[in-house]
Amino acid sequence: MPVDRNEIDGFAAMFGRAPSGGTVVCRGCAPLGYCQLGVTAVELIADGGVRAEVTSPARFEGGPGVMHGGWTAAMFDEVLAQLTALRGILTVTSELTVRYHRPIAVDHPLVAEGHTVEHEGDRWVIAGVVRLAGSERPLASATGTWLERDFGHFVRHQAWMASRDRAPER
Repeated sequence: MPVDRNEIDGFAAMFGRAPSGGTVVCRGCAPLGYCQLGVTAVELIADGGVRAEVTSPARFEGGPGVMHGGWTAAMFDEVLAQLTALRGILTVTSELTVRYHRPIAVDHPLVAEGHTVEHEGDRWVIAGVVRLAGSERPLASATGTWLERDFGHFVRHQAWMASRDRAPER
């Protein structure tokens, strides 16, 4: 379900666009104007998929000279969700599975791509791969499910959390 005109202001307040490329950045990155995960230059590509340039930031180093696996999962969550975000469709991650093929080196230019595997109703299944820029060899791949939501999804969540915060401990 595309975001309707009455929700555009709320959507823009919740998320922003990074100055480089059309990347829709999360609320945590919006004040900075860039994606802290190193995702830049995101674009929809001719086959309906999504492509992003990514640099693996050293602050997410896991082992000596290689990226933390959690960064890889977060980067896929960000890049693959751009497939719907750049279409103005608000989705949330329901499931994400990552397969690690080879270590991802710190501070190297990467290319991540994703495409729709299935779209039925409000459910999107999206798969992707990340490679070193200029290489065809996959470093990691991912498949996930995203569910379309309206902006009220976040309002309902905040109300639920507020009611939990007020509830007496048991």
